[in-house]
Amino acid sequence: MPVPAILDGHLTLPVIGSPMFIVSTPDLVIAQCKAGIVDPFPALNAQPKEQLALWLERITTEFAAYKAALPHKRVAPFAVNQIVHASNNRLMHDMETCVRFKVPIGAIANGASVLAAPAIGADLAYMGTRFIAVKEAKAGDAYKQMIVKSAAEDIVYTALLWAVSIAVAEAATHAWLPPW
Repeated sequence: MPVPAILDGHLTLPVIGSPMFIVSTPDLVIAQCKAGIVDPFPALNAQPKEQLALWLERITTEFAAYKAALPHKRVAPFAVNQIVHASNNRLMHDMETCVRFKVPIGAIANGASVLAAPAIGADLAYMGTRFIAVKEAKAGDAYKQMIVKSAAEDIVYTALLWAVSIAVAEAATHAWLPPW
């Protein structure tokens, strides 16, 4: 499959950053994309939901100005990761906001959304977490089942597992905590 036009000639590295819960903000998106790396951010990071439009306005405005001032620079497109699950009561709002701002890439989380992607004009679907549950992934069976059963409200932000704070499903913290 050829590289989609939206990526061809716009990347300095063949890299798509990871949409990090809590951590990914417009500052990170703008910096990575200006460096030629696709950067997605979770729509749910913009709180409250009305903040998403402000974030997209800032990102698109800064990119337009940067591209006009430095047309020879490679600027990667950005993406918005959508949590496609019944527990996400703002999904339609977020999708409509992304359409209004012509977000170049959408990152989605389930098979039905992958099938629907071409209907809304997408060239590709970007997924990550769902692949943790496949047999080829190096994850324990209990962790795989936890991923399958988890919903957006199960995600917590914690520093209990590493020296830095991370976003994980709460059930994972119980499996990884030391016994003391």
